[in-house]
Amino acid sequence: MNGVFMELLNRSITAGWVIAAVIVLRFLIRRAPKWLRCVLWAIVGVRLICPFSFESVFSLIPDTEITEIASLGEMRRAAEPVAGTGLLAAGNTQDAAGGGSSAPEPGTASPQAWIFAGSVVWVSGLAILLGFAMVSFLRIRRNVEEGVRLYDNVYTCDAVRSPFILGLIRPRIYLPSDTQDGHLGYVLAHERAHLKRKDHWWKSLGYALLAVYWFNPLVWAAYILLCRDIELACDEKAVRDLDMAGRKGYSKTLMVCSMKRRMILACPLAFGEVGVKERVKTVLNYRKPAFWLIAAAALVCAAAAVCLLTDSGGGGSLAERIDARKDELTEQIGTMVSEAEAVRYSITDWKLIVGRTDAERADCYFGANWISTRRPEDDPMIQGMYQAANSLSDEAQRAYALEIADGWLVEMQSWPQEEYLEQPIVIMREGSSLGLYYPYVMDGAETLIPLQEFIAANWTEDSEKRYQEGMRYIEYALSMAYSGG
Repeated sequence: MNGVFMELLNRSITAGWVIAAVIVLRFLIRRAPKWLRCVLWAIVGVRLICPFSFESVFSLIPDTEITEIASLGEMRRAAEPVAGTGLLAAGNTQDAAGGGSSAPEPGTASPQAWIFAGSVVWVSGLAILLGFAMVSFLRIRRNVEEGVRLYDNVYTCDAVRSPFILGLIRPRIYLPSDTQDGHLGYVLAHERAHLKRKDHWWKSLGYALLAVYWFNPLVWAAYILLCRDIELACDEKAVRDLDMAGRKGYSKTLMVCSMKRRMILACPLAFGEVGVKERVKTVLNYRKPAFWLIAAAALVCAAAAVCLLTDSGGGGSLAERIDARKDELTEQIGTMVSEAEAVRYSITDWKLIVGRTDAERADCYFGANWISTRRPEDDPMIQGMYQAANSLSDEAQRAYALEIADGWLVEMQSWPQEEYLEQPIVIMREGSSLGLYYPYVMDGAETLIPLQEFIAANWTEDSEKRYQEGMRYIEYALSMAYSGG
């Protein structure tokens, strides 16, 4: 779930730039046919849905690689336990005591914990919005169960206060029972324009995307403006062949429907009137746009698609992209490492060393000077060993357990207090972003583990857990030594 949430979060950041651009373009082509605004919103939809994009020199989307890496919590040190290296062995308790993955110090929260919390909140918001839509749909459908069919897919119902469309596969048009004959033609022209344009599908898709990306305020703005533009486009389609008298009658119908409406239809499949004042003004001032205006606006939309649906690529090859951000990468990795290892080590002289690089992968090293900040006897695992040993009532077993604990302490005391180490990092090109991985090798086979996951499992210390692992190690050693006695 964490991975899905972070993917959506990063996709939302990119789409945010697209939404901002569309809002500006929407104003620039305000005199063009309103259906072209809907084309612009389709670009936003593609950005929110499509998991990949192409690179282009014409792209106007800012490069968000560093933002994505930092937000994923991947700018941390990843290191495999190295035999005979004290600093690294001390950093991994599961090698000594058979324990599982480590967790953050009590009172602190790791980036992965924050991501998980964000994932839970996101799922909760998604469930609320989808549940709200479902309840609204079922309530509306129940209210129109007594609807009377006029003809074709047109129904009238006493519970209806404003015309709307309900349904996806076989949509129906519902009208208030007291709809006057003078307004009926205008209402049906508008609702049928919706059906011809498949707006009952597009608006539902828009609501679904809103439910998924509810945490982004720009997506809310995009949905609200999309609903307005859908109505404006349908109005334009419905009145394009009407004279001034017809447009006045249509405008009057809009005002009547809006005045009679008693509630906001919350279900995304229902079309209540929105922005009536703007729509009336647009209808009354409607003029058939000149061909050159349509062509110019279409070119703007085509150019927007090229510039907003593609990514810049971050400066060419993978090596060039890494080199252009080397200082930022080094700084963020060093900061993350320092935060993760602050309990045990102080890390200085950070350096990112880029080795072999091909089109999609770069094998690198993160070098740093490690300085021990904790005495071996203060290590929670050592304290747990001595606590387990001293609690034994059997003198022989206690002596044996203390000997094991003393051996571990002497071993830790022999480890260097300061050492320069280089830890492997693999940087992968993933579309328009960069992914950081730890190359874990076992039995000659390599597995690329996201740094975020590896650091959470191996490098962030939970003092209480490490203490318990020390105690369990003594218990395990005693069980092996005295199992036959």
